[in-house]
Amino acid sequence: MHDRAGQVHARVTPTAVSPAPRNAAIDAYRGIAVLVMAVGNLGLGVRWVPAALKHATDIGFTIADVVAPMFMLSIALVVGLRVEGWRAAPDKRPIRGRMARRGLMLLGLGAVISGGQALTVAAGPTALSWGVLQAIGAATLLLLPVVLLPAWARLASGVGCLLVYQVLLDRFFLQAVLQISFDSILGTLSWGGFLMIASAVAEQWHRTRGAVRRTVLLATVGLGSALLAWGLSPWIPVSKNRASLTYELLALGLCLLLFAIVAAILDGHPHRWHWLQSPGRHPLPLYFAHLITMAFLTLPGVDGWYAGAPVWLTLVQAAVMVAVLLTVAAVFDRRGWSLRL
Repeated sequence: MHDRAGQVHARVTPTAVSPAPRNAAIDAYRGIAVLVMAVGNLGLGVRWVPAALKHATDIGFTIADVVAPMFMLSIALVVGLRVEGWRAAPDKRPIRGRMARRGLMLLGLGAVISGGQALTVAAGPTALSWGVLQAIGAATLLLLPVVLLPAWARLASGVGCLLVYQVLLDRFFLQAVLQISFDSILGTLSWGGFLMIASAVAEQWHRTRGAVRRTVLLATVGLGSALLAWGLSPWIPVSKNRASLTYELLALGLCLLLFAIVAAILDGHPHRWHWLQSPGRHPLPLYFAHLITMAFLTLPGVDGWYAGAPVWLTLVQAAVMVAVLLTVAAVFDRRGWSLRL
């Protein structure tokens, strides 16, 4: 997942060949998402970790429920940076083709990972039949037909997707969605709506001049989205498992507020928080690195080592997880590698 969104390469390549400058705020924000995801996944199967730090089983919202939307928003932010250049391109077919291949490859990678987890003797806490990579890949494919439209059209399309999905969810396939993790393939329409709305906001953020104005824009939209979700919650429950309209709005609002803070701190100071920017530049290899590290830290059948581990041991394991990911990111930076789709 490289800031040159739409470029699809299934190999490791030197970053030196990429002439496009990176955005420090997006990298740092994505780095936060990577580390929170890794530590959060580690804590999912630990008994002493409070429920507020784990995914809500159905209705409700926890810290863990904001991680996947953070990755969605990071993709939307990249789209917002690139879309004007894409519109100016004389031939749009390569752009659409790259985005389509990227979405399909994410779907494929997610399917392979989920299939491997399903075949394990003792599936760990990250075992998903429909996981975050599939959700991102499918949402990217839904964004594809409208990605070059004006921001207002993408915003309207996104709102329409959320409304249509909520009606379909309530009337037809609520029970089907509840039978599978991560709201299943049926929730793709809702995640696609999230991505469309977020990309419209991201484009406006990119066009806005002045650090204060950009921060105010993000904070205003973020707060408004979160308040709208809160206002609708008595009628439409907030549920990540269902990918409900209120969940998407609340998650979008919180993600925008967090990014507003990161962007305000790094605006004009791109060298700050380099240790967070580093993992944000390499989310895909770090995703695989975190799965491998999880395999060693969640040994099946050893209760005292993982599920029943004392607080100090879990904290040590979390520190090891973070250290491994930061080390892998540093190696990729030092070698000039970039694994992107």
